Amino acid sequence: MNWMNMIGVFTDAGGDIVGTPQAINDAATLIVPSGATQLQLGADDNYLGDNGGAVTMSISSVPEPSTLVLLGVGAIGLLGYGWRRRGSKA
Repeated sequence: MNWMNMIGVFTDAGGDIVGTPQAINDAATLIVPSGATQLQLGADDNYLGDNGGAVTMSISSVPEPSTLVLLGVGAIGLLGYGWRRRGSKA
């Protein structure tokens, strides 16, 4: 069991679960399954009498490697275009 953990589950636009609910611990990395549009969070707690305090969460996205490759190729293309254009004016 995952007592006293934050639990996350990805859902589609209609709220249907996509994938498997997962415990979200410190520095958890989750991969968004195909078809998911939302991340829903909840606390898995077996004793409600001691609940208090706050939860702070930060969510960031990491680009896929293929996105980085395309960005790099585009930057090289722009640099080459600028270099070629600059060379023709001399």
